[in-house]
Amino acid sequence: MKDQTLIYLFQAAERRQSAEDRAQTEQEIVCLSSINDLSIDELKKTEKFSDRSLSTIAEKRPFSSFSALTECLSAIPRGASQLQLYLDYLENRSILDRVLDACRKRAKQIQAELERMQAAESGEVVTAGLNPDCKLHPYQRVGLQWLVMMSRLGLDAILADEMGLGECGAFFKIHRFSKNHGFSKTTKQSIQARPFK
Repeated sequence: MKDQTLIYLFQAAERRQSAEDRAQTEQEIVCLSSINDLSIDELKKTEKFSDRSLSTIAEKRPFSSFSALTECLSAIPRGASQLQLYLDYLENRSILDRVLDACRKRAKQIQAELERMQAAESGEVVTAGLNPDCKLHPYQRVGLQWLVMMSRLGLDAILADEMGLGECGAFFKIHRFSKNHGFSKTTKQSIQARPFK
């Protein structure tokens, strides 16, 4: 049993190292490509390389491999650390690009849903299943429609304005609406009421 556990741990460590190696290789490819392809002015704008490193890059490129680039910059004082800073910069930029892509995707979903709601004038749909004696002010209807739309899209939402304009009532209405329309089975909703200062 102990031997099997050790074998499992060893294999898990190998898989983890393999994944890290692949990620490092991808970063190195992007780094090499950008250093070979970007103008020196564009590289300078990143503020990761000294003037000496930039002039060496301009003189010696194109680099055939990441190891050739590393070797070249390691010969310059602080060149290796500048290359590491540039790798970190590229990784952070990649993360930011993924976040922005996700935001663009969500924005398109919201836009399409808003257009669908506008075309269908779905304001009456929102009140379906609510107490018929429940009267919503126009601004409460807009807030409720917003919460329903975000719930349909599976997105989190915040409904906030000055206190006393019906946020709690809108929440209870969306909660009842979601139960009546099956949203509450797939989403967890919560409310926080805080004074606006």
